[in-house]
Amino acid sequence: MSDDKTIFGLSVCGRYAYVCTGFGVLKVDVNSATIADTYKFGTRTNDVAVTASDIYVATKDGVYTARLTDNLVDHSVWRQLYTNAFSYVAVLNGNLYFLSDGNIYLANPTTATMKRIHTPPMKYVQKLDDRLVLYGKGYTRAMMADQSLHIIYKEQAFLVYDPTTSSYWMAETGDAAGTIANVRFTEGSDKPEYI
Repeated sequence: MSDDKTIFGLSVCGRYAYVCTGFGVLKVDVNSATIADTYKFGTRTNDVAVTASDIYVATKDGVYTARLTDNLVDHSVWRQLYTNAFSYVAVLNGNLYFLSDGNIYLANPTTATMKRIHTPPMKYVQKLDDRLVLYGKGYTRAMMADQSLHIIYKEQAFLVYDPTTSSYWMAETGDAAGTIANVRFTEGSDKPEYI
C-alpha cells in the first residue's frame, strides 16, 4: 500500500516549507531543495504552524503539537491537543487560531481549551503580515491583532502580501473576468486603496 501523496496545504517558516499530504508532513529545505524530514501521521494533514519553540499540525483527526527540539520523526513525541477536524492553523501575535466547519477558534495550547470567536460562513483563512484574512461568501474580512474584525472588501478577493512595498496583491473574483490589483488597506476602512 502506498502513501497518499496528495498535497492539501503548504506553510513556509524561515528556510523550511512544510508540505501537508495525505499521510503526514514533509519538511523541505528550500535553500537546498531537499526533504529535510518526514513526519508521518497516517492521516490527512491540512496545515502547519510553527512558533519559535513549537509546531502545530492540523489534521482531519485533530491538532497535534510537539516541541521543535524533539525528534519530530518519532511519532511518540507528538501529543494530540484537540480531536476536531481542522483545516487551518495559524499563530498570530502569540495567539493560536484554528478553522473548523467555517468557525474560527482561539486556542490555548497550555490548557487545551479553545473558544469560538467567529462563526460561519468562513471558507478559508490566510495569515498575511500582522493579520488573519478571513474569506467568506461575498466578502473578505481582516482580523487584527486585537481580534477586532474589519470588512476590508465586500467582494470575494484573495490576497498575497508583498513585503517589498508593504502592500498586497489582490485577485478579485467579483465579476466573470476577475482582476488583479496592488492595494493597501487602511485601518477602519472597508475599501482598499489601489496603488
